[in-house]
Amino acid sequence: MGYTGKVLPDDVTAKLEDLHKKETSKLADVIFTTMIENQRLAKELD
Repeated sequence: MGYTGKVLPDDVTAKLEDLHKKETSKLADVIFTTMIENQRLAKELD
């Protein structure tokens, strides 16, 4: 699988981080944190 199949585009990642900062729900915070961490790991493992 290619890099683009594992890692979201930079603009999408930036929007996720922006939405994460604005989120007030604890569940949504956990989900955003997990998504951002998964993207970091995907970049690291490629």
